[in-house]
Amino acid sequence: MDKNGNIKEDIEARSFVGRVSKPIKDVGKQIYENMMENLTEEREHVKPDDYGKKDRLVMESFHIMDRYKDIFNIDDPKYNNDFTNELAILNKQD
Repeated sequence: MDKNGNIKEDIEARSFVGRVSKPIKDVGKQIYENMMENLTEEREHVKPDDYGKKDRLVMESFHIMDRYKDIFNIDDPKYNNDFTNELAILNKQD
């Protein structure tokens, strides 16, 4: 975005995202699968009446799913505003 608030095309940033998005998605998927597998194993060892631990594991799995969704959509500028904003700051020219 320029000083007047107009959105400018950043070809270098678009090229960068194109180069890094697949490796990031691939590694992100592996990490996601490992984390969910660990949660599943942990859930199998929870006592039936330990509702606090069950609730924590469910909330943790939702959190992991949300982060994976962010990684999966890393190259979608309409979705991943945090990544887009950080990239814009890194490429900002005064």
